[in-house]
Amino acid sequence: MSLQTIEIEAFSGPTSVLIGGGNQPTIVYINQGPAGTSGIVDQTIIDGSTNAVAGNAVFDALALKAPLASPTFTGTVNGITKSMVGLSNVDNTSDANKPVSTAQQTALNLKANLASPTFTGIVTAPRITGRCDGLEVLCKAGLAIAAGQVVYVTGASGNNIIIGLARANAEATSSKTIGISESTLANNATGYVITEGLMTVSISAPTANEGDPIWLSPATAGSMVFGAANKPFAPNHIVYLGVVTRKTGNTVVEIYVKVQNGAELDELSDVLITSPVAGQALMRGATLWENRSLVSADISNATSAATANTLALRDGSGGSNFAAVGATTVTASGVISTTGADATISTNGYYATIYTTGYNAYIYTTGSDAYISTTGVNATISTTGDFAHIYTTGSDAYISTTGDYGNIYTNGSDAYISTFGADAYISTSGTNAYIQSRSTFKLFNGTYTTTLSHSPTADRAIAFPNTSGTVALINPSSGAQTFSGAQSFSGQVELTGQAATNPTSAMTRALVDARVMPQAHLPSRYAVSESDFITTLINTAPYGLGFAGISAPGGAGNTVVVGSSEINSNHPGVLAFSSGTLANSGSGTSTSNLLPIRLGGGEEYTLIFKPVLNATTFKFRIGFSAGFSTLAPTYFAFAEAVGDGAGNVVFSAITANFSGGTTTTTTNATTYSAPVNAWYQMRVAVNESAASVSFYLYSESGTLLWSVTNSTNIPTLNVQAGCIFYNATVGSATTIAYVDYHKFEINRTLIR
Repeated sequence: MSLQTIEIEAFSGPTSVLIGGGNQPTIVYINQGPAGTSGIVDQTIIDGSTNAVAGNAVFDALALKAPLASPTFTGTVNGITKSMVGLSNVDNTSDANKPVSTAQQTALNLKANLASPTFTGIVTAPRITGRCDGLEVLCKAGLAIAAGQVVYVTGASGNNIIIGLARANAEATSSKTIGISESTLANNATGYVITEGLMTVSISAPTANEGDPIWLSPATAGSMVFGAANKPFAPNHIVYLGVVTRKTGNTVVEIYVKVQNGAELDELSDVLITSPVAGQALMRGATLWENRSLVSADISNATSAATANTLALRDGSGGSNFAAVGATTVTASGVISTTGADATISTNGYYATIYTTGYNAYIYTTGSDAYISTTGVNATISTTGDFAHIYTTGSDAYISTTGDYGNIYTNGSDAYISTFGADAYISTSGTNAYIQSRSTFKLFNGTYTTTLSHSPTADRAIAFPNTSGTVALINPSSGAQTFSGAQSFSGQVELTGQAATNPTSAMTRALVDARVMPQAHLPSRYAVSESDFITTLINTAPYGLGFAGISAPGGAGNTVVVGSSEINSNHPGVLAFSSGTLANSGSGTSTSNLLPIRLGGGEEYTLIFKPVLNATTFKFRIGFSAGFSTLAPTYFAFAEAVGDGAGNVVFSAITANFSGGTTTTTTNATTYSAPVNAWYQMRVAVNESAASVSFYLYSESGTLLWSVTNSTNIPTLNVQAGCIFYNATVGSATTIAYVDYHKFEINRTLIR
């Protein structure tokens, strides 16, 4: 049934309306409204209209209900749980108390605090163009300063450092150099000064190169000078500013700033300079080096144990007192001399040597107990050159060597060895120690000269009179002497070891007044050439007289240069031998092929060297050879070393002879592995009959490491003495070995 609106007139009491039909009609009671009004019965109860009737209880109750579909509630809704709405994990927590999830905490743990963060690992920040990857200081300009000018600290103002333009011509404007201005600053403006690190600049410097050192200019305030060649020198101050790292065209665009103020002598912690004046010397006091004016007590003669706080006296001829302790060489191109009581020239140590080279170059001492001496294996006193002398003058003045192979010799016309004065003498002590002369040997007692002429063919020795007046003539080998020719003796002559009944005896064992006896020859030892490489004339003198440098074919870079990094008190002169860039290139030294050597016996070649490379392609040879190059010689007697790639070089002793168009070779089965980067001495010695060659390798301290002898295939043709170091394959030019000393000598009797 459908019913629209029923209009009912007002009555004095409640009115009812029957609605509906059928067996159960609906009765609606309508309250009486005001007079003259009508009531509207909404059809909500019939068809769902939303127009409720105000003032009716039913309708009022229904108005307080929400529809089931998309209801809208007001006030506080009760009775609904979070499970009913599908939010079982929700709780009513305030924002301040809400917990952080595990994922959120993990992410937070990887972040640093904004306040006082602590970082780990390497921190990388973007570079800001025009600023510095390093350290900078906020400063205030004391005058107008351009970007890129060098500044120093002149004072302070409040929290700011005051800066001015630095200059290297004075202590005040150079010693407080702080860095380089980053930007152009007006007077009293503030800006940053770069004190260390990479800095972008724009400086016109046409002659500068990347990698050049930078110095504070002594000529122009705030300016720089570039390159080692332009380094300031005294009396200017040296302030190192850094290095050029990038250059575009003629403009330096980036530098690395690293300010280093050069120290002066009086800024050293153990030096005390007080009111210095010209002519003063620096002397060692009790605890400090101090400046003082010299007095005679400050100067004394140097000895092997020189007095502290003393200087070596240098005379007007350029001579000096030298006291050398250890393996030290004292050299001079003119004179080595001392004057005064106990004045001494001495050395002590392996290969300790005193020598002079040059015309009229001599070694001498004058005064009581003044002496010239060396101590140690191969310790030598020698002069080379016309009128080059070795002599002492004064009571108990002497010349002596002590040690195996210690020798005293001169070489040159009118060169002599002499002593003058009571008890003055010349002596040597040790195996193979000797005093050398040529065919004529003179003994001079201050008034008369005794000349001994000899052409010996075997070892001989003369012992001068002992305290009882006895003179002994002894053959070191057999103990016997053979005399030929007529000799006249005066006084008593005693012979021992002669059998009275022996018909071949020179005489019976008896005392005689005078007999005619054969004259003995003196032994001879002739050192042809040696060098300690103490001169810087690389192409001539340092190889030694009779030696020449080798630069074997094979590319650029195969050179012989001064090995400055290896020079020290034990190795005063060192050459560095290097390879080139192509295969079979190297360097070395040898006697001239224009002056060949025939091995007649007693020849020796000695080399002190330090190998530095151990690759299997690096090789070197030491001794005698038909020629010293990277090519295989046809006859030779040398020690050959090859790198093993494991930190060593392996030495082999090889001899080879050439005869009938064929080379036959002997390689000794005993080899030796020597670690690189250590000093060694190699000696290759031919025995006196030239029937064998021995090879000796010593450590720097003199310990014999390796000794072998080859007795077959000894070369019989002319050879050279020397060494060669080379690389058998293509590579970069590199130092193969350092060489400190070499010597070629003939160690046998020479018949001339």
